[in-house]
Amino acid sequence: MRKSTPGRASEMRLYDQLVRQCRAKHFIFTFAATIHVAPNGPALARWWEATHGPTEDLQPNRKWDAYFRGALPQAKLLEQLIGDVPELATCLTNPIWYALADFQVGNSEAFWNSCANAVRINDAPFGYQSRQRLDDLYAQPNLASLGLLIIILRSDDLQHYYSRQHITRCFTCYVCIALLSDRLRDVADDIYMLINSLIERGGFTEGTPLGWPESLDDFCRQYNSYHLIAQWLYPTVQSDRREADVLLLLWMVAEDHKLLWQFFNQDEVVIPPSMLQRWRRWCKRFVNHSTQLCCSECDTRLLAREEKRVWCRLLLRGNVASAKIGTTVIVALNLTFGLLV
Repeated sequence: MRKSTPGRASEMRLYDQLVRQCRAKHFIFTFAATIHVAPNGPALARWWEATHGPTEDLQPNRKWDAYFRGALPQAKLLEQLIGDVPELATCLTNPIWYALADFQVGNSEAFWNSCANAVRINDAPFGYQSRQRLDDLYAQPNLASLGLLIIILRSDDLQHYYSRQHITRCFTCYVCIALLSDRLRDVADDIYMLINSLIERGGFTEGTPLGWPESLDDFCRQYNSYHLIAQWLYPTVQSDRREADVLLLLWMVAEDHKLLWQFFNQDEVVIPPSMLQRWRRWCKRFVNHSTQLCCSECDTRLLAREEKRVWCRLLLRGNVASAKIGTTVIVALNLTFGLLV
């Protein structure tokens, strides 16, 4: 068991704060995009007054601006915002925030093993060296799937060795693609920095992923390259799940190194018909696909005392529950992600 030191505890508190700030920014940027309001304090302040009436706040612009810098709204306001757009509670309960937690003291290896065993794909366990389950995660390049892949990378259980080896080889590409969603552009840099911090401190069992960017500038160059390919692919896709289907096609392109090279080096590229056929089959297959982290199966007894406090903050205990969201909206959406406590 590794013990915490005063310096280590202070470092963890700072990192934990950065994770929660990133989560809060993702929530408010997604909220603004959903209600079609410009992502800034004055615009949201005007929207609030128009939809909820005048406020007694003397500096509403300043308050709303703070949320875009990483402050989470107080419980009562948070309840009202989620009441306006209930599906946004998933921004707060996404598995990525648990995956990024800096748990590296206490019995952290055993804890991450319990988390890896709590991963569910269509309500089924991830499984022993299961390539099919891994493909199921790869086929949904989004924040939740990225979080579950990180959890597997943080496990040292031998049953996940094959999966960790495979994820390590393609993790860099997957991060770039998963963060291409319009709702994630404003926090993509933050999430890269958080993952990079974990890697630098030895948080991944198999070490640094292949081709991992050494700096934010390097990440931005790779990220923008995949963004350009995605823009090229968009005219190919016409569906109700257009963004998800484009990212799936981009992932398939990225897996074919020869085809990916052509995108980077040739003016004209033709996607093989066989790939497009497989892509169409997968699009239908993953319409009602679910990925989950069952928090009730994550063995928090193995965590050190300060780590347990971090876990409780991620679960919003003492914040949301006091606003009665804990027994209504949040719990309902936790059921969607399997985040039961």
